[in-house]
Amino acid sequence: MPNTNYMDSLKKIRKKGVGIIFYSTEIEEILLVCDVVHIMQSGRIIASINLREKPVDAHELTYLITSGSKANKKYETMGINGK
Repeated sequence: MPNTNYMDSLKKIRKKGVGIIFYSTEIEEILLVCDVVHIMQSGRIIASINLREKPVDAHELTYLITSGSKANKKYETMGINGK
């Protein structure tokens, strides 16, 4: 589970409207802190998800991360990618 003080600090900064570039391999942290998620592979963004418009759960996010461009095509048809 993520460090509570750390997460609280990030949430306070976010509420002020400050943009944060947040890198994490912890899915729970990403879902708690981020409004938009960009998944990169080989230096390219392969998926972009606005979690406020299209919430996903940990399972779906893990699928996108681990399946690469194959997942990109599936989620494009669902309107998730920002392309």
